[in-house]
Amino acid sequence: MQADQRKFPPVRALRRALVVSDMRHLTHAADALRRSQSAVTRSIVGLEDFLGVQLFERTVTGMSPTPAGSILFRRMRSAMDHLARAEVALQTAPASGERTVPDAHNFLRLEVSNATLFAFLAVCDQRDVRRAASSLGIALSTARKSIHELEQQMGARLFEREPRGAVRPTPTAETLAKHVKRALWEIRAGLDELAGIDGRIAGPARIGVMSTARSVVVPRAIDRLHQQHPEVVASVYWGNYADLKSALSCGDIDFIVGTLRAEEVESAEHDAIALAQDEVVIAARAQHPLASSTGVNLGELLRLDWILPPPHFQLRKWFRAQLGIHGFIEPKPFIETASLAIFRGSLLESDCVALSTRLQCWHDLVQHGLLSAIPVTGLAQAQRHAPFHLHLTKRAGVTLSPPANALYLAVADVAKELQSAGVANRETGNLRLVT
Repeated sequence: MQADQRKFPPVRALRRALVVSDMRHLTHAADALRRSQSAVTRSIVGLEDFLGVQLFERTVTGMSPTPAGSILFRRMRSAMDHLARAEVALQTAPASGERTVPDAHNFLRLEVSNATLFAFLAVCDQRDVRRAASSLGIALSTARKSIHELEQQMGARLFEREPRGAVRPTPTAETLAKHVKRALWEIRAGLDELAGIDGRIAGPARIGVMSTARSVVVPRAIDRLHQQHPEVVASVYWGNYADLKSALSCGDIDFIVGTLRAEEVESAEHDAIALAQDEVVIAARAQHPLASSTGVNLGELLRLDWILPPPHFQLRKWFRAQLGIHGFIEPKPFIETASLAIFRGSLLESDCVALSTRLQCWHDLVQHGLLSAIPVTGLAQAQRHAPFHLHLTKRAGVTLSPPANALYLAVADVAKELQSAGVANRETGNLRLVT
């Protein structure tokens, strides 16, 4: 999830401009940076040209940030706070055999170039220098040189070389990369705020989506966002919660939509809100022999052929727990998949049944009638005692960029509308969503 470095302002210029902003005086800032006044001036002028906005008001007594500058520098201070946390983490818990990294907080002070910065992050992500160089469009020798120079500047080994060109980030590199990515996330958010300083919302919004939100909630929210703010580009990443949480933690994505366990909802690292109570359903094709039943015993149903999500999925864990409460053993699936296409195709081509949710198979179940929810005795009661909620999760304490926040609000609105469309049908023992 690497950003295009050509669209990112020079980090050394950002660092210099922040110092000028804090000191309100070019001469004092140049002394603190140990650079000439002309070098600092060139950096600021180049940065303003790059961004297309004026960051400072120049007066005879000094330099003060413009409204645009104040927006960017507020985000820059948050970015520097993340680098300070990297310093603390590395000094309080240094890896065995490694030097601590006292310059972690001064990562930008080291005058690290954008090329070096993005090469480091790409190698951390790809764990292969050749692939990292290819993803950045640079020569292999350039990537290797950047990593070597950074290790020299930081005074620590950042990668362990492995066979066939692969590399493994050291604990120092992993900690540094996590906080550097968070710092860059703050800077990107500041750039997005600058782009919308005239009230226009534009730029990227990066969302992680778990299986239950892929079919209707997120697509409908993105469509609504596009109608309201056509210049926002939504980048959608999908996977299980562990993978998405890692991406969220380091700032590769802005927020996650999906179901969480109770301990994940209560995490101090994340802000999670319940969007809607989804309905767990046992899905089958509309012409399935049991589709017209008024109530099917769960024990009878377990003897059929099943499609289940992978074992680590929250829906699968929920199902296993509810079966255990009633003394049943989880059926052995003949298909395990997180692919909606495989899930849907297999149901339509056979008399198997599948564990799903109403939101996950909304179009086939509610709108087009290709699938049916088999009425299972006791399933609705189980969901009243152990509800299955869809959540919206972001990192605690962060302020989303305008485009990310617009998508965040759109997702929340769509989920609330779908929730409000739910009515209890006591005769079948299931909760049904109606349009």
